[in-house]
Amino acid sequence: RRTLRQHRIRTAGMIDSADAQLIADRWEVDYLLVGSLDIYKEDVVPEAAFSVRLVEARSLKIVWAKSVAATGADFTGLFGLGRITNMPALLRALVKEAVRGADKTVRQYEAGGSNGDEGRRIAVVIFDNQSSNRRGGEIVSSILVNRLWKKGVSVVEPGDVITVFRRRNLQARGEVMREVLNALKKEQHVDYVLTGSVDEFQPGRASVSRSFPIVSISARLVDAQSGLVAASRECYRSGADSEFLLGLGGKRALGDLTAGMLDDLIDRLLSDVRKNYATRR
Repeated sequence: RRTLRQHRIRTAGMIDSADAQLIADRWEVDYLLVGSLDIYKEDVVPEAAFSVRLVEARSLKIVWAKSVAATGADFTGLFGLGRITNMPALLRALVKEAVRGADKTVRQYEAGGSNGDEGRRIAVVIFDNQSSNRRGGEIVSSILVNRLWKKGVSVVEPGDVITVFRRRNLQARGEVMREVLNALKKEQHVDYVLTGSVDEFQPGRASVSRSFPIVSISARLVDAQSGLVAASRECYRSGADSEFLLGLGGKRALGDLTAGMLDDLIDRLLSDVRKNYATRR
């Protein structure tokens, strides 16, 4: 913390190359763990979600990433047993789930494994937020970075993306000027920029029977070379979509619902790009 204050490093869940290099030199560390607490709702049934990334300090390459989310009700078993009713217990369960497999992934990386398709590099620009949740755009963008990495896409650490905007006195939100596209392509070797808008980001209400979370976003993938929109999609998802008999099967955690929707969104956008590219050829 003293180092961060001394050099005026404001992490806010992400970091850029210059600051990462400074920390690596000062403390002789190989990796930095960054992330964000996305949802923290203490209620009759608590709900929490967070996203974490392990980045190589000197290259800022994302080595491992994960987003986890749950409500206390997600742990309910037969006859209502196992239900979590307090936030500390829920957070312990989520942390345990988050770090599972991280050490194996790091060992594979250090042994020469790959963590991303270098042939297609994407920068996520924080989505505009039209939802009632004041951090809706940031939360969705954070989860999106992690889901891209999980699918083998080479994704730029968000801190470096923010820095490109700040150098031009611009806010990293939604719209991307051609000047910024050129800079992202030149400095970060970006092929596409992914951005859009979060229209709804609403948790369910634990005190209301059969109340489910809702997420609605629009997204577009912009070709960094031409500046043209290569693919665009609109997605809406409710936790009730997977509900079946007697209310069972529905998703209660907003973060969990969002991650599933983003997985589908990524697949569709990349598929559209491949089809459009094949058509042009």
